[in-house]
Amino acid sequence: MIEKTIRGRPPDERCQVRQEQELPRLIIFRLWMDTALVATLMKSIGSAGARHADDGRTEIDNITAWREIRVVAFSQKNWMHADSNAGSERAAATYSMIDSAKLNRIDPRAHLRRVFERIGEHPVNCVEELLPWDVAAQLACNNAAPRLAARGLLHAAS
Repeated sequence: MIEKTIRGRPPDERCQVRQEQELPRLIIFRLWMDTALVATLMKSIGSAGARHADDGRTEIDNITAWREIRVVAFSQKNWMHADSNAGSERAAATYSMIDSAKLNRIDPRAHLRRVFERIGEHPVNCVEELLPWDVAAQLACNNAAPRLAARGLLHAAS
């Protein structure tokens, strides 16, 4: 129930709530495990629980990860009907591009459109410029420039 109430909140807030509410429970649970003679089997889980309480970026379960790969799991059926290995590899590359764009908070359709518009004339040795994390950084700079200029923090190159 604790995780349900803090899911989606900033990492530092999640960490604080875990320290206050989950850590005491994890410690009691760990003591119970030790006395129940399962400590040797469960030591890694106990230390993972302590890491979980100390790091606001971690999840206690893998539901978020499963939700993210659900599209890929459902698409496996489609890959079985690909005419060739090359077709399956293209599908896998496309899904990888889509998920990478999502992870970088970029609209996947816009990202694919941008890549497909530029890939034909783009130099092969600069292909990393089309990767989503570079695009995200470029977009962040482009979006920040007008705000910085308005505050007098951005000076034109001489």
